Amino acid sequence: MKKLFTMIFLAAWALSASANDGVFYAAGNQLIPIVETDISVKKEVLSIVRQGDYAIIDVNYEFFNPTKAKTLLVGFEAPSPYNANFSDYRNSHPFISDFTVNLNGKELPYKVALVRNDSIYYQNGKFIYADTSDEELIHSIGSINGQYVYYFTAEFQPGVNTIHHQYRYKVSMNIAFPIQIFYTLTAANRWANHQIDDFTLNIDMVDSEEPMSFQIPATFFESADEWHLTGQGRIEEDLFVAPRDSTEKYAVFHIVSNGVSFHKKNFHPNGELTVEHRTCIFDLLGVVNKNGRLDRALQNYAAKQYHYQLENMPQMLEIWSENPKAAEKIPQRCSDYTRRIMRNLPWAYRGYVFKDKKLQMFFESTQWYIANPSYNGSQEDFSDGDFKWVKYWDLDKNSD
Repeated sequence: MKKLFTMIFLAAWALSASANDGVFYAAGNQLIPIVETDISVKKEVLSIVRQGDYAIIDVNYEFFNPTKAKTLLVGFEAPSPYNANFSDYRNSHPFISDFTVNLNGKELPYKVALVRNDSIYYQNGKFIYADTSDEELIHSIGSINGQYVYYFTAEFQPGVNTIHHQYRYKVSMNIAFPIQIFYTLTAANRWANHQIDDFTLNIDMVDSEEPMSFQIPATFFESADEWHLTGQGRIEEDLFVAPRDSTEKYAVFHIVSNGVSFHKKNFHPNGELTVEHRTCIFDLLGVVNKNGRLDRALQNYAAKQYHYQLENMPQMLEIWSENPKAAEKIPQRCSDYTRRIMRNLPWAYRGYVFKDKKLQMFFESTQWYIANPSYNGSQEDFSDGDFKWVKYWDLDKNSD
């Protein structure tokens, strides 16, 4: 069994696809006043949609100017990438694109400054730029000792002003989280009211017909009840502490279509947003270590499976093939019931209603299963990974 732990860990490590455990590309952020102002944020609707390896950000603001018309320098701060490969970095962030700002129906021009990596990069009406003299070092470490500020001049009229803001950036990843989306919420507290009077956050992580499971650390909310479905899926009722974590709690979502929404009045964020698509590898390790039985470990793995990991399991099996006998014997060491559970995961993820009552009861007991009576078991949208997975577990050649 110890050998199995080692193989699983090595497989997870290989999937990270980069040194130093992961890559940080970019993060989303609120618009901020670069200088002090009496303008407040009345309303914000923030929508985050994942499209492949990118997060698409769409934000609608309502700002309130309590006095006469005024001109204000407004900015958008973006941390520089870490451990990433990039070439052109001087004129804009290498992993942010399609940046637009529309104020009261008029699109505004903007500029980008690569500034010092602190909060006092703007003094006496000037930006303090980052030191980028050692270009060779920047490329070798894949990082920049500075941050990007996209800035523009906004003419705020008395009363309510609307801003529509859009951009896209590449999502990050590390050994435990194949997909990570970061967004800074607390920057909104820099406006005059130190809050967002009416805040809505919409998140859609489903980028295909396959379901998606993800978690959000409870940094700016206290209960999973504060989240609501905008489509088909399931929200786990209670916050949970993830394996290997001691104190941080998470809300967990299992989504078939669309996504989830969070809404709060007088929202003063005291934490940032992180959306994490978690691999089950470490969950499986913990279960095996705790129970000491392969059947129980794999059943728990299936019950908690976060869908991304199945897609990559064939790659893990190829890594295991350095010891082919160990890889081949895993299904043979399992009970027929466990093999049937594991083999049928691709159908279960699509909501197939199984004729085998015992099998159906198991999937209904999982955290993620959502029945889809209209799905007839077709394999038309199966990936190569799905087919490899079925073949790996298909010792008796029996289906449901």
